[in-house]
Amino acid sequence: MQKRYMPQIKVLLIMISFFLSSFISCQYSFKVSVTPDDGFVYYNGDIIANNTTITASQPSLTVHAYRDGYNPMTVFFSSGSPFSVANAVITLSKKTYRITVDVIEGVSEAIIDGRVHGTTPLTLRLTQGRHSLVLKRNDYPDAETYLDVSSDKRYTFRQKENPSLGRQIGIFPCGSQPKQVIFSPDNNYLFIVLLDGKGFQIFDVKHLEMTAYVDVGQHTRYKSFVEGLFIKETHSFIVSQMTTGKLIEYNLQDVFHTELKRIIDSHGRWPKFFAYSPVLRKLAVSNWTSNDVSIIDYASGNLERKLGPIVVPRGIAWSSDGKFLYICSFDGGRFYKYDTESWKELAQVYRPSAAMRHVVLSSDNRMCYVSDMFHSLIYAVDAETFKVVHVYRVFNNPNSMEISPDDRYLYVSCRGPNNPKSYLLRSPVNGKIYIIDLKERKVLSKIDAGNQPTGLDLSSDGRILAFSNFRDDRNFELYDMSELTGY
Repeated sequence: MQKRYMPQIKVLLIMISFFLSSFISCQYSFKVSVTPDDGFVYYNGDIIANNTTITASQPSLTVHAYRDGYNPMTVFFSSGSPFSVANAVITLSKKTYRITVDVIEGVSEAIIDGRVHGTTPLTLRLTQGRHSLVLKRNDYPDAETYLDVSSDKRYTFRQKENPSLGRQIGIFPCGSQPKQVIFSPDNNYLFIVLLDGKGFQIFDVKHLEMTAYVDVGQHTRYKSFVEGLFIKETHSFIVSQMTTGKLIEYNLQDVFHTELKRIIDSHGRWPKFFAYSPVLRKLAVSNWTSNDVSIIDYASGNLERKLGPIVVPRGIAWSSDGKFLYICSFDGGRFYKYDTESWKELAQVYRPSAAMRHVVLSSDNRMCYVSDMFHSLIYAVDAETFKVVHVYRVFNNPNSMEISPDDRYLYVSCRGPNNPKSYLLRSPVNGKIYIIDLKERKVLSKIDAGNQPTGLDLSSDGRILAFSNFRDDRNFELYDMSELTGY
């Protein structure tokens, strides 16, 4: 009997031994998922894809999960069985930030994400991401915009008396008397040139915060910085200083590490505007009080020639092929066209008592648009015939202009009427930004601005409009024009 069952007993013992060894050396499976789907999961120092199944030799698992704008988590999971897959589900929670919403003048009711939260100034906590904002006030149109929340921040707006195109991104503090604003070539930063400051400031457009104040005055010992210009191929930024007659150039490989490159003499008195031709590799500088325009070889910084006399030159522009240079004469009432091979004057537009301030060209070089501050007009000039083909009436004292990338819209900063005592004082009426539809030949919209909006620029993709309120003294504004441009 004992011998008869011995083989079966041996087989049973072998099977028990096999199952015991399998149980002892078994693997545990965990299916790891994270919400939101684009979150990251770390296991044993490696990033694993969402909804990945992990095998472990122990009945427990520790993973780390994170995503920008969410609170990171370290999570411990356990499994009771080696014969099934345990679901390891991680749900990340959004970070919250302290947000203050305010308006420049008066008090407005703030509706955020469809809910009334109170009146300005209002402070609350909001989660990471975009939130809708509506500002309401009796007898004013609703101001609809949004808050892109990514850190603790203060947002300041203007409750406008008149409806306009574009959504306010905000009004932001800066140094004294912001004269000009210029987007960096990648549109990530805005450079603010300060007439009553030591140089220029650099503003992070994505994060809506000031990142740097470059002290140009330490090299020149004066203020009065007027205009700025990027030279893409050399990663440079140049700023003009009116009182010293200098152009100060900085290396800008990294906006956080600006380095003085050189100081270029304008060879004139009170340089105002200046422009660069990448085809000719030359700078043209309008010298306000010496009544001439300097043509400077960019590589060497040497003066090549002077154009003039031109009575109080201001705005200048090169044609994109470098064949022509266009010059505004502020006190002379003239707009000039020069040939850059012979450097001879080819044609001019004359308007009695006009104050030609700024010029921009269409991308095909066929049209020039010139602002006349005295008559509050914008002249559309055919670049070939050099005749005025259309005139737009705008608000008082139009100065800086920009044209959209598709040549459809012209943006004009209008300072408003001069103070009766002096144009150097605050205007009695705030200024406006005009938006002109060049295809339909009409004023499309007006944006209520601050006191004497002067500097103006449009991002190269046409999406963001920036302008400075010169006599509000210490602020500039950003508008999202995506709904107009379709970008």
